[in-house]
Amino acid sequence: MDGNNDNHNQNRKHNFPTQLLLNLRRNPAQPLVHCGELQYSACQLLYKVHILTLALRSHDVRAGDAVGVCMQRGPELLAAMLALWQLGAVYVPLEPQLPLERLRLYSESAALTLLLVQDTLQHIADSLPLPVVVVLPPVSSTLGCPTVHELLECSREVAAAAPAYVMFTSGSSGQPKGVVLSHANLAGFFAAVSTLWSPPSHWRYLACASIGFDISLFELLAPLAFDGELVVASDDDVHDPPALLDLIARQHVDVVQATPSLWQLLALYPWPLAARPQLAISIGEALGKGLAHQLLGRCEQVWNLYGPTECTIWATAHRVSDTDTTLEAPPVVSIGTALAGYSASVDDGELLLGGVGVGTGYLQPTALGTVRFIDAASGRQYRTGDACRYDSTGNLHFLGRFDTQVKINGYRIELDEIEEALRSHDSILQAACVAKPQQHTPQASQLLAFIVCRPGAPNKDANRFNRWLADSLPAWMLPHRYFVVDSLPLTLSGKTDRKALLELAETDNSDQLEAMDDVVRVLAEIFCDVLEVPKVGLNDSFFDLGGSSMLSATLVLTINQRFASNISLRKALVTPPTVRSLAALLQQAS
Repeated sequence: MDGNNDNHNQNRKHNFPTQLLLNLRRNPAQPLVHCGELQYSACQLLYKVHILTLALRSHDVRAGDAVGVCMQRGPELLAAMLALWQLGAVYVPLEPQLPLERLRLYSESAALTLLLVQDTLQHIADSLPLPVVVVLPPVSSTLGCPTVHELLECSREVAAAAPAYVMFTSGSSGQPKGVVLSHANLAGFFAAVSTLWSPPSHWRYLACASIGFDISLFELLAPLAFDGELVVASDDDVHDPPALLDLIARQHVDVVQATPSLWQLLALYPWPLAARPQLAISIGEALGKGLAHQLLGRCEQVWNLYGPTECTIWATAHRVSDTDTTLEAPPVVSIGTALAGYSASVDDGELLLGGVGVGTGYLQPTALGTVRFIDAASGRQYRTGDACRYDSTGNLHFLGRFDTQVKINGYRIELDEIEEALRSHDSILQAACVAKPQQHTPQASQLLAFIVCRPGAPNKDANRFNRWLADSLPAWMLPHRYFVVDSLPLTLSGKTDRKALLELAETDNSDQLEAMDDVVRVLAEIFCDVLEVPKVGLNDSFFDLGGSSMLSATLVLTINQRFASNISLRKALVTPPTVRSLAALLQQAS
């Protein structure tokens, strides 16, 4: 009965999100989302999108309204995103793991009108002053699939330049900044990806990124854009390397996107035979050639991709080959060349990006925005702040930053934002932060804080500052170590001398181990080797000394090898691991 209407409606001009839904409508029975033990078809997702769209219309959601989405990875999140775009609303992800104070800041900055939340996260909704729509899990029974006519009837015409989503990044002004990206940016990005490696249909894509990072959009939308399937990793899977490898093997995952930190973590463990992705994507950090060599031996294709949030997910790409891992090759793999529809140029050593992916700008107009986003004769461009060079083959190489922005474990961090937060503490007069690279694992750099306390203020328990910062900053922005100093060293120009701070950290004397038996002595040696520190105290927390999730896996593997033990990573991390706690754990296991 609706066949003629379907043909007529399919002749209409569709925006990118509507086209994704129409793609699903072609094969409604196709398995689409694998989440835990459950599987959802394209029809079930379409039905959920349709119901959510009607619910949002009943809440008077209008085109251009910014709506917060607080959910875990999964089909509910995907349905919420698509339903918002059906109505021309703006998707603003709110990571459930973030401090409530930061979520409130995001909500105010984006002027959210509504919050979509999972039923299991109602407690977060109760703390935010917004109207709430609770999204229930998708039904698993077979339901009638919305027709093309019904889908298009709910779809509003949305201009290509209209905002599609807002992603927040760490801000150099002391406050996080919201980056606005349009539907045209998103469509241009996926058009570029389709020419990069022509994804075959029915590839399975792993979703493991946090929803507050734009790389999650590739993971969630690529299966819809390229007729594939989505495999959702739980947070437990992401933080348990053997479990994540098992998921990749069991679900026959074809495409895995991860930071070098996570790839390095996975490389520490034996890979099941079935865990051989067709496509391994490295993003977010510099990819060392040693890790690249390991990935080439375990994956069909390895790609190193680069791109700031302001330019829609990725902007340049390089397919890694054996040439990148030779002795003569640079220690860090090239970031390649611009994607189709993008442009890349180097101006006075700084990388400039242009083309379809360059975003609208920042939510709050600032001086930084006018410096970063520029309108050139060749079109809109973004000054990345990244120092780059071209090699003789025309490939780009990342050399570092022109400012204080750092990347640690894939997270983009503005040191100024941490310093500003520390200076607002009643006990702190001055503060400065530096990132200290680890020699063997530079992506696992230590975040060090140097503070000058006010006269008479208590300063013995430096870790209390992290407990205070945790109310407003995410976990990845909390310093690993604190140094209480009398004053901050300055350069001749009067700026904080960060090089001198790093040298000061090298000369720091940690508490000595007092009475050491053989087990404690060996554990202390392992701590020092893994963390690349000269000394360690009996009760020094591994994480306070600069440990990370990747380094903790190295620590436990090394301990098990040296002591012929079988301590699990999860059990070792029940409490912050110290030499004393791990010695007790070894004693219990013996």
